[in-house]
Amino acid sequence: MTARAPLSTVLALVLAGTDGSAGPAPAAAPELKGVWNGVVRFPGLEVPARIRLFEADGALAGAMDVPSSRSFDLPLESVSRDGAQVRFELPVSASRRLRFDGKVRDLALAGTVRSRGAEGEFTFTRFDGPPYATAEASMEWPARPRDAWPARDWPTSTPDAEGLDAGRLAAAIGRLETATGGALRALLVVKNGRLVFERYYAEARADTPFNVKSVGKSVVSALTGIALERGLFRGTDQRLEEILKEQFRSIDDARKRAMTLEHLLTMTAGLEWLENGPFMFDWVRSADAAQTALSLEMAAEPGREFEYSSAVSHLLAAGLATAGRTRVRDFAQEALFTPIGARIHRWDSLGPGIEFGGSELFLTARDLARFGFLYLNRGLWEERQVVPRAWVEESVRVHARGDPFLGRYGYLWWLGQDGSRASFFASGAHGQIVHVVPSADLLVVACSSTRSAVHHLRPFMSAFVEAASPAREEAR
Repeated sequence: MTARAPLSTVLALVLAGTDGSAGPAPAAAPELKGVWNGVVRFPGLEVPARIRLFEADGALAGAMDVPSSRSFDLPLESVSRDGAQVRFELPVSASRRLRFDGKVRDLALAGTVRSRGAEGEFTFTRFDGPPYATAEASMEWPARPRDAWPARDWPTSTPDAEGLDAGRLAAAIGRLETATGGALRALLVVKNGRLVFERYYAEARADTPFNVKSVGKSVVSALTGIALERGLFRGTDQRLEEILKEQFRSIDDARKRAMTLEHLLTMTAGLEWLENGPFMFDWVRSADAAQTALSLEMAAEPGREFEYSSAVSHLLAAGLATAGRTRVRDFAQEALFTPIGARIHRWDSLGPGIEFGGSELFLTARDLARFGFLYLNRGLWEERQVVPRAWVEESVRVHARGDPFLGRYGYLWWLGQDGSRASFFASGAHGQIVHVVPSADLLVVACSSTRSAVHHLRPFMSAFVEAASPAREEAR
């Protein structure tokens, strides 16, 4: 491996606008083709990534790897170079793309990245060797049986006793507290089934219910698995029109009639949508949210494109309410939360009495931890299989491309990777997360009220996983 300048030196030269030599810049343009390793940053979000630039059919082409989200070989589009200026685009979904605009100088490629009015920056340096493996980490579930389960209170322990590096854990906590800018409300860390850290902020307490936002989508996923086991749904290949017969009476589009439960679970229904866009707020206020969702234009054939959509997850909730002939909240309390000792404090509905299938669910942080712990144990709680084991395993397997900077997508669960460890997580706006790392027997729950750019806490979770180093676990 050849020597290369430190990143700090390279960036200083880029910002200074010089190549660092005493004489004039060389006439030959720096080589662009090759591997570049670095980070992409938005406010509150810093994600390591790697780009590979090469020639294909006589033109520049490229691909991006984002290992933390298990996203590899993402194709770059519109790759161009004009002297030192380099531009390319990364399609994120059917309707959103990131636009990179930067300059190459010697060992550095740096510039700005924009998407829908948001602006960040990227910095890459030339790399002449593989910085990480590109093979996906496999999900390795805890092998040892539980010697204790959460009753009214959680079993507690200390970080050291459970093989966590206390210094690294404290650093991870401090980083998250700083990043959320005082908006963190609750933080819990569970290792080996024991609560090793619990803290509340801004007058919140253990009995404070939080709006967990899109974490509710993962709850709807669990309910779907239970409904399938109970025979309320025929299978994930069942068409939605067979369930929501009344709503489909006025639907003639064959593509909409082809939508299945699988498409809803994987956010690949094909309906045109912009999450948190102007239409979403009109949709929330509509008299019948499920019917309004079905009136959306089609942007792609079902199963072809990933497009994150609260309207799609709400259609799944409407299907649950119709098939089960009950309120979604009642079904969730009876079938999911009561068996694990948790309680729904509130779940707002949209339109005619159907709970919002993508948000507005209120739970305490400890109840969120119970939900995460249920999935860490593949649906088992004590001696009862609350969610089918096969459903949990299928839900945290890659089914859709997802978001390259957040994760691949399963069945309404995000999938990521922390170092060599596969992880999965439920994530909600304004800083809500249930982060599960089975191979480390680790669970992190955070609730926040941030309105800043730090809506997703996923990038901060790796620091918690680092505290569970192999050496510490073996010592235990």
